[in-house]
Amino acid sequence: MHNAKLDWITDNPEKVVARHARASTKNPDKEEFQKLLTFCVNQGHFSVFEQVCASFEIITSRAISAQIIRHRAFHYQELSQRYCTPDKILDDAWEGCWDFELRAQDFKDRQNSLEFADETVKQVLKERVKEVFSEIEELYHTLLESGVARECARNIL
Repeated sequence: MHNAKLDWITDNPEKVVARHARASTKNPDKEEFQKLLTFCVNQGHFSVFEQVCASFEIITSRAISAQIIRHRAFHYQELSQRYCTPDKILDDAWEGCWDFELRAQDFKDRQNSLEFADETVKQVLKERVKEVFSEIEELYHTLLESGVARECARNIL
Protein backbone atom coordinates (compact mmCIF):
# COMPACT_ATOMS: atom_id res chain seq x y z
CA MET A 1 0.00 0.00 0.00
CA HIS A 2 2.84 2.41 0.70
CA ASN A 3 4.49 4.03 -2.29
CA ALA A 4 6.63 7.14 -2.70
CA LYS A 5 7.78 8.68 -5.95
CA LEU A 6 10.08 11.66 -6.41
CA ASP A 7 8.39 14.11 -8.81
CA TRP A 8 10.96 16.89 -8.79
CA ILE A 9 14.04 18.12 -6.90
CA THR A 10 16.28 21.20 -7.02
CA ASP A 11 19.18 20.69 -9.43
CA ASN A 12 22.41 19.87 -7.56
CA PRO A 13 20.81 20.21 -4.11
CA GLU A 14 24.03 19.59 -2.15
CA LYS A 15 25.80 22.37 -4.05
CA VAL A 16 22.90 24.75 -3.42
CA VAL A 17 22.92 23.98 0.31
CA ALA A 18 26.70 24.43 0.49
CA ARG A 19 26.52 27.75 -1.34
CA HIS A 20 23.94 29.03 1.15
CA ALA A 21 25.98 27.72 4.08
CA ARG A 22 28.91 29.73 2.75
CA ALA A 23 26.88 32.87 1.97
CA SER A 24 29.09 35.05 4.15
CA THR A 25 32.42 33.73 2.88
CA LYS A 26 34.60 34.98 0.06
CA ASN A 27 34.27 31.68 -1.85
CA PRO A 28 30.65 30.44 -1.58
CA ASP A 29 30.99 28.30 -4.72
CA LYS A 30 33.91 26.21 -3.45
CA GLU A 31 33.66 22.76 -5.05
CA GLU A 32 34.27 20.61 -1.93
CA PHE A 33 31.18 20.54 0.24
CA GLN A 34 30.67 17.07 1.78
CA LYS A 35 32.52 17.94 5.02
CA LEU A 36 30.60 21.22 5.22
CA LEU A 37 27.24 19.46 4.94
CA THR A 38 28.26 16.94 7.61
CA PHE A 39 29.37 19.82 9.84
CA CYS A 40 26.02 21.60 9.35
CA VAL A 41 24.11 18.47 10.34
CA ASN A 42 26.33 17.75 13.35
CA GLN A 43 26.07 21.35 14.59
CA GLY A 44 22.31 21.55 14.05
CA HIS A 45 22.54 24.20 11.32
CA PHE A 46 19.49 22.90 9.50
CA SER A 47 18.16 26.15 8.01
CA VAL A 48 20.57 25.91 5.07
CA PHE A 49 18.86 22.66 4.02
CA GLU A 50 15.60 24.58 3.60
CA GLN A 51 17.08 26.26 0.51
CA VAL A 52 16.32 23.26 -1.69
CA CYS A 53 12.99 21.71 -2.61
CA ALA A 54 11.67 18.33 -3.57
CA SER A 55 8.21 17.18 -4.52
CA PHE A 56 7.00 13.65 -3.78
CA GLU A 57 3.84 11.72 -4.48
CA ILE A 58 3.18 9.52 -1.46
CA ILE A 59 0.45 6.91 -1.28
CA THR A 60 0.06 5.62 2.25
CA SER A 61 -2.42 4.93 5.00
CA ARG A 62 -3.97 7.65 7.14
CA ALA A 63 -1.97 6.27 10.09
CA ILE A 64 1.33 6.91 8.31
CA SER A 65 0.24 10.24 6.81
CA ALA A 66 -0.52 11.49 10.33
CA GLN A 67 3.11 10.81 11.25
CA ILE A 68 4.40 12.58 8.13
CA ILE A 69 2.39 15.77 8.71
CA ARG A 70 3.77 16.15 12.24
CA HIS A 71 6.95 17.58 10.71
CA ARG A 72 6.97 21.33 10.20
CA ALA A 73 9.39 21.41 7.28
CA PHE A 74 6.93 20.01 4.74
CA HIS A 75 3.98 21.37 2.80
CA TYR A 76 1.16 19.06 1.84
CA GLN A 77 -1.49 18.62 -0.79
CA GLU A 78 -3.80 15.76 0.01
CA LEU A 79 -6.19 14.07 -2.39
CA SER A 80 -9.63 15.53 -1.74
CA GLN A 81 -12.18 12.81 -1.24
CA ARG A 82 -14.90 15.43 -1.52
CA TYR A 83 -14.15 16.08 -5.20
CA CYS A 84 -13.05 12.63 -6.25
CA THR A 85 -13.40 9.12 -4.96
CA PRO A 86 -10.30 7.19 -3.99
CA ASP A 87 -11.43 4.22 -6.12
CA LYS A 88 -8.26 4.07 -8.23
CA ILE A 89 -6.10 4.18 -5.12
CA LEU A 90 -8.36 1.64 -3.43
CA ASP A 91 -8.26 -0.63 -6.47
CA ASP A 92 -4.46 -0.40 -6.71
CA ALA A 93 -3.63 -0.61 -3.02
CA TRP A 94 -6.58 -2.09 -1.15
CA GLU A 95 -5.50 -5.69 -1.46
CA GLY A 96 -2.37 -5.14 0.58
CA CYS A 97 -3.34 -2.23 2.82
CA TRP A 98 -4.49 -4.53 5.59
CA ASP A 99 -1.23 -6.48 5.46
CA PHE A 100 0.85 -4.35 7.83
CA GLU A 101 3.20 -5.81 10.40
CA LEU A 102 1.67 -6.46 13.82
CA ARG A 103 4.17 -5.77 16.57
CA ALA A 104 3.94 -5.84 20.35
CA GLN A 105 4.08 -2.73 22.52
CA ASP A 106 7.34 -2.15 24.37
CA PHE A 107 6.21 -0.83 27.75
CA LYS A 108 9.75 0.18 28.76
CA ASP A 109 10.45 2.30 25.68
CA ARG A 110 7.46 3.85 23.95
CA GLN A 111 9.66 4.73 20.94
CA ASN A 112 10.10 1.01 20.34
CA SER A 113 7.98 -2.00 19.45
CA LEU A 114 8.81 -5.68 19.78
CA GLU A 115 8.30 -8.88 17.84
CA PHE A 116 4.84 -10.27 18.49
CA ALA A 117 5.44 -13.32 20.69
CA ASP A 118 2.42 -15.50 19.89
CA GLU A 119 2.41 -16.29 16.16
CA THR A 120 -1.02 -17.99 16.33
CA VAL A 121 -2.67 -14.97 17.94
CA LYS A 122 -0.88 -12.73 15.46
CA GLN A 123 -2.30 -14.67 12.48
CA VAL A 124 -5.83 -14.64 13.96
CA LEU A 125 -5.60 -10.88 14.45
CA LYS A 126 -4.27 -10.34 10.91
CA GLU A 127 -7.17 -12.32 9.46
CA ARG A 128 -9.62 -10.24 11.49
CA VAL A 129 -7.96 -7.03 10.26
CA LYS A 130 -8.32 -8.28 6.66
CA GLU A 131 -12.01 -9.02 7.24
CA VAL A 132 -12.64 -5.57 8.73
CA PHE A 133 -10.88 -3.86 5.80
CA SER A 134 -13.08 -5.80 3.36
CA GLU A 135 -16.19 -4.82 5.31
CA ILE A 136 -15.12 -1.17 5.31
CA GLU A 137 -14.52 -1.18 1.54
CA GLU A 138 -17.95 -2.71 0.96
CA LEU A 139 -19.63 -0.24 3.33
CA TYR A 140 -17.85 2.71 1.69
CA HIS A 141 -19.23 1.77 -1.72
CA THR A 142 -22.68 1.13 -0.21
CA LEU A 143 -22.66 4.59 1.36
CA LEU A 144 -21.77 6.21 -1.98
CA GLU A 145 -24.36 4.15 -3.87
CA SER A 146 -26.96 5.21 -1.29
CA GLY A 147 -26.26 8.87 -1.99
CA VAL A 148 -24.13 9.70 1.05
CA ALA A 149 -21.81 12.63 0.32
CA ARG A 150 -18.22 11.62 -0.40
CA GLU A 151 -16.89 13.90 2.36
CA CYS A 152 -19.06 11.95 4.83
CA ALA A 153 -18.36 8.47 3.45
CA ARG A 154 -14.59 9.03 3.60
CA ASN A 155 -14.74 9.07 7.40
CA ILE A 156 -14.79 5.29 7.51
CA LEU A 157 -11.65 4.88 5.40
